[in-house]
Amino acid sequence: PVFSHKASPIQYFSKSELLGVPRRLPPSFTIDDIHYISGGDGDDRASGGIDFCLISHDHYDHLDYDSVKQLYERNLIKFWIVPLGLKDWLMQEIGIDDDRIVELEWWQSVMFKNNSCDQYFTKDNNMLQMERINDVLEWSPSSSSSSTSAAGTNVGLDERSLEQLLHVVEDESKDDMKYDPQKENHDDFANEIVLTCAPAQHWCSRSPFDRNTRLWCSWAVHTKTIPPPNMINSSSSPTNKNSRSDMEPQELSFYFAGDTGYPKSFPLHRQIGDRLGPFDLSAIPIGAYKPRFFMHDSHCDPFESVKIHKDIRSKKSVAIHWGTFPLANEPFDEPPHLLGKAVKLEVERVSAERGTSDFGHDDDDSEAKLLTL
Repeated sequence: PVFSHKASPIQYFSKSELLGVPRRLPPSFTIDDIHYISGGDGDDRASGGIDFCLISHDHYDHLDYDSVKQLYERNLIKFWIVPLGLKDWLMQEIGIDDDRIVELEWWQSVMFKNNSCDQYFTKDNNMLQMERINDVLEWSPSSSSSSTSAAGTNVGLDERSLEQLLHVVEDESKDDMKYDPQKENHDDFANEIVLTCAPAQHWCSRSPFDRNTRLWCSWAVHTKTIPPPNMINSSSSPTNKNSRSDMEPQELSFYFAGDTGYPKSFPLHRQIGDRLGPFDLSAIPIGAYKPRFFMHDSHCDPFESVKIHKDIRSKKSVAIHWGTFPLANEPFDEPPHLLGKAVKLEVERVSAERGTSDFGHDDDDSEAKLLTL
C-alpha cells in the first residue's frame, strides 16, 4: 500500500525527485476513504476493517512505511499476508503484532474459514495447522525455518536462478466436504477464502545492504461462498427446479501478478495457470519496461502482459502498474496504447486461426480479454 506523495524512504520535498519518485496522479482512495468504506476501526477485529492486506514485495512503490503505519494505527487491517522475510519488517518497523501476520513461501497457502485459519505448508508435503484463539492466529513455522535461506536470501534475478529456486511440490489434497442441509452444525460449511503465495520474476531491496534478503511474490485468491441454511430451506421445494440444496457453492478466483518479468526460457506463468488457474479476474502489470536491456528481467512490457494473461488462463484482466510513478524511460501514456496494439494483434492471430472475425465476444473464451483502466 502506498498513499504517500513519493515512492521513497523519505517524504520530504514531496514534489522533488530528490531521494525518491513523486506521484504523477493521486491515489484512488485515501486512508480516510478506506476507513469509511471498511466500516471504521473498532477494537474488535471482527467488526469493520479490511480482512486482509496482501503485500507482494518490499519496494517503495509497493510498500510505504507511512501508509502501513497509518493502516495499522487506525486498526484498518485484520491480517497482513506477506512473503517470506517481511514479517520481521512489519513487526520491527511498524510494531504489528506477531499474531496478525501470516508469512508464506512460494506455493504455500493459508485458508480462512468462519474467521478461523488453517495453514498448509506444501514444502516436503508437511502440513502445519494454525490454531484459532479468539480470532488470533498463532503458529510456529519450525518446518519452514530451514527454507528461509534458500528462498529469501541472496536470490539472483536472472531466469536460471529463478528456475533453480522454483521448487514444485504437489499439494496434499483435502477431502471435499459435501453439504448436508439437514446437518445441525452448519459452521463447517461457511464461506472460505484461500490465499496462495505464488512465484514472480522480480527482486527485493529497501537499502543497498538488503538486496534479495526478502522474498517477492504474486498472489492467488480463491473464495467459496455457500448459502446459509435458511436460504437453502426457503428455496427448496419439489416444484423449485433451481433448489439451493442442489446448487454448488459459488467459487471465484483472482490473481495479482505483482511486479514481474516474463521469463523467456522458463514457463513460469503457465505453471501458475496450471496449478492455480483459471482465474475469473487478474491484475497484470504493463508499465516500467524501458530500457528493455535493463528492465526485461524485472518488468514485463504490454505484449508480455498479454502472454501472461493467456498463460495464467485469466477470463478477464485489468492492466496495472502504470500511470502513477514514473519509474522507467517509456512515455507516461505509452503502456495502454501498446497494450491496445498487443490485444489487437492477439485477437487477429486467434481469429485467423479460427477463421472468424468475432473473437472475444464469447464469454466462455478467456484469450485476449484484457481490460485497461
